[in-house]
Amino acid sequence: ANPSAEPNAMSFPGIGWVAMHSSLADAKRASLFFKSSPMGSYNHNHADQNAFVLHKAGQSILTSSGVYDYYGSPHWLAWYKTTQAHNAVTFDGGQGQSLGVSGRGISSANGKIIRFEQGADWALSTGDATAAYLGIMSKALRTVSLLEGRYAIVLDSLASSSSHQFELNFHTDSAPMPVGTSYVIRGTACMRSYSNVALQVQTKAVVAPTPTGITWTPNWVTRVSNAAPTNDLSVVTVVDLACSAESAVKPTYSQGNWTITTPKHSLNFATATHTVTFK
Repeated sequence: ANPSAEPNAMSFPGIGWVAMHSSLADAKRASLFFKSSPMGSYNHNHADQNAFVLHKAGQSILTSSGVYDYYGSPHWLAWYKTTQAHNAVTFDGGQGQSLGVSGRGISSANGKIIRFEQGADWALSTGDATAAYLGIMSKALRTVSLLEGRYAIVLDSLASSSSHQFELNFHTDSAPMPVGTSYVIRGTACMRSYSNVALQVQTKAVVAPTPTGITWTPNWVTRVSNAAPTNDLSVVTVVDLACSAESAVKPTYSQGNWTITTPKHSLNFATATHTVTFK
């Protein structure tokens, strides 16, 4: 039976996981799972701080990529454990969080959950993954929110002492379809990213070492990045889970602040400080 007396969202900061559901009692619920873990990328952990996955009605909307074939395999080392195999932030052509010299990970490449809140039809959490990039980034903050069982909002603040092409990776089981300025996933969800600087979007089938002893069909990845190198980037991504073209929810920007308004709620995102206020 589906649980009915449990909260629809919960934070587990000791392991760095947050679970958000539109309604645990609903088998067709929307679910968002967010990770920013103090355990780093060591051993069986992955280099996936501030990564998330998103599901709706038992189907994957945004997923992780790769499969576990065996510990230390070429697929495991070169893809499955890496940041670019997750819905996480990379830079300069897929470089990501540290896995150490051996590629098996290090505990210091960690993250942490620094905020968690929930209400009747919403939940929100912020993760800090700055340490996972071992000094390359001076700021790697991400806030994720699930609203009204329909909208997943992702807010990213990224900074470095030098200029980079920052990359937001979004993995889907099959090719998303471009419709206008959005990408439609499974014909039922629309995704679009916004910034006050020019963005570029590339979508392609994943290329990775073939796993051993397991049949794996490579998924697709949509990579959103700043068109020109910068040392500071803020991005708002909206995923509308009941949409087949373009979402009516379109963030607006003014003097360093983004406002995202849904039918019932409003989020304000101050990019300089990554301050997120909710109504």
